[in-house]
Amino acid sequence: MDVVVEIAFSIVSAVAERESVSPTDLPPLYTAVDPDTLEMFVESPLTEAVSVEFDYCGYTVDVSGARTVEVCEFDRVRTHSA
Repeated sequence: MDVVVEIAFSIVSAVAERESVSPTDLPPLYTAVDPDTLEMFVESPLTEAVSVEFDYCGYTVDVSGARTVEVCEFDRVRTHSA
């Protein structure tokens, strides 16, 4: 399975599980993040130390360059300071 497809499946499955619904009941992931941009990010060898964060179905999703996925409810999202 393609890495981007695996990550997308992982995101949708995690949100569906938290919402107690089928993954097919959720809106397509492309409504929250551009699939081409996500693909470029996860396939780049230069992004291992960074992450991308976006909102999807009431959750904040964090995908790291190391290809790990974290899904948090909006109210549980950690705050970042500059």
